Amino acid sequence: KVYFSDEEIEFVPAYLGDLKAMEQTSLTNPQRYFLVAARDDEVLNCDTMLARYLGAHQLHLLGSDHALSDFDEILPFVKLAVGLP
Repeated sequence: KVYFSDEEIEFVPAYLGDLKAMEQTSLTNPQRYFLVAARDDEVLNCDTMLARYLGAHQLHLLGSDHALSDFDEILPFVKLAVGLP
């Protein structure tokens, strides 16, 4: 079931192969990426994210969550990282 509605989705094992085929094993230009990783992310492992984006610009949050519920506080850092005033 879709998280934000009652819509049902079908996920079949063949999709795993498709996803694997799209996977990138390394970043070709890590300096082009900006990672926002939350230590208390309940979906993604923070250490895995930090390691995966090694060499990229990173904002490592010692709290927060997967939804980045405190994004208003983070926004100035994101804007700085992407060159916005």
